[in-house]
Amino acid sequence: MVGKSISELAIRKRTGATIIALSRKGESIISPPPETVFEERDLIVVIGEREQIKACEQVIHSERV
Repeated sequence: MVGKSISELAIRKRTGATIIALSRKGESIISPPPETVFEERDLIVVIGEREQIKACEQVIHSERV
């Protein structure tokens, strides 16, 4: 996931969940644009139905490998 952009991961398209914010080094990025590239230790805020959020977690964890 690190080094990939929101658009590359296609979270919304793949899961239906939406990334609504990102916390990076104590700073909040509200409604991050699709070209935002994930960095180490980013915290992600996601909105969606329970199943969509679980699917998003699976995508994120699979990208960490």
